[in-house]
Amino acid sequence: MEIKCPTCGASYYQERYTTSTAIYSPIVYKDGEIISKDPNWHTTYCLCLNCGAEFYIQRHEDEVEVFKE
Repeated sequence: MEIKCPTCGASYYQERYTTSTAIYSPIVYKDGEIISKDPNWHTTYCLCLNCGAEFYIQRHEDEVEVFKE
C-alpha cells in the first residue's frame, strides 16, 4: 500500500517515530513461515515533506490506515 498524506495527497513524507502496544504473543511457524498474527497496534507519526502536515499511520494485523494529526 502506498502511503499518501491525507492533506495534500503526496507520497513524500518523513517517519518521525513509532509507538506500539505491548501485548505478548508467541510467534508460531509452520513449514518455515510465520502463521501467527501480531496483536499489537503500531502507530507511526509522520511529517509530509510536500505540505508540512502532520499525520499518522496505524497498522494492526493486515490493516493499514492513515489519519490526519
